[in-house]
Amino acid sequence: VFMLGFMMSVIFGAMYQLISVVLEIKLYSNDLAYAHLGLFLVGILPFVWSFLSLDAFEFLGYGSILLYISFMLYIANVLLSIRKIKKFEIKGYFVLSIHLILFLGVTYGLLASLGLIHGNLGFDTVSLAHTHIVLVLFGFAGGLMSIIATVLIPMFMLSHNFDKKISNYILAGIIATSLSAIFGWFTLVQIIIIGTILAFSYQVYDMVKKRMRRHLDVYAQDMITSGVFLVLSTLLIPFIANDKVMKIF
Repeated sequence: VFMLGFMMSVIFGAMYQLISVVLEIKLYSNDLAYAHLGLFLVGILPFVWSFLSLDAFEFLGYGSILLYISFMLYIANVLLSIRKIKKFEIKGYFVLSIHLILFLGVTYGLLASLGLIHGNLGFDTVSLAHTHIVLVLFGFAGGLMSIIATVLIPMFMLSHNFDKKISNYILAGIIATSLSAIFGWFTLVQIIIIGTILAFSYQVYDMVKKRMRRHLDVYAQDMITSGVFLVLSTLLIPFIANDKVMKIF
């Protein structure tokens, strides 16, 4: 309910609004966005219900398929919008890459759901679920947060001359993390995630340092506080990312 109903809905809505800001293009189709929302709402009901009641577990497959189709509509809408970009820059490659990662992530999620139901599809359901989590949470949601931050922070703080090349390293880290998760190299995933988040944190620090708007209001202070906790949580990854924690997922 929290991850799909709240977080993903917020991300979808924000992306539909910000695509014109981040990429300076119009959304390909509002009708496709409404179709995505409708299928998403219909699919999430049996999906969530299947986890609440063992008698309804068979509905997991139906909910997963409907959600998968809704995700495909969203991804298609974004990718068709990206076609309007006249000159590709790092922002365009960022949005393209994280949505391809989202495609892989939800595909792994669908296979994991079907594996839970049937149990005889010939693949490791747990590994699929772990890969699904990494691709969707870090590859897509984390990547989206990064690209939005690099657009909005300079806009509101009037930051100039910060190091934009760091975005290349962040994107490379996101892609490397996703590929490592696909190949099952989860120790390498942890290492790359730490490096990528630290690179992102440094880029945010550089943008704040080189701002023209010197006064830090309460909104900026909240952002800086969140950055401190982001770095702290990143440094704690080696101490919590073990087999016992992974079994929770």
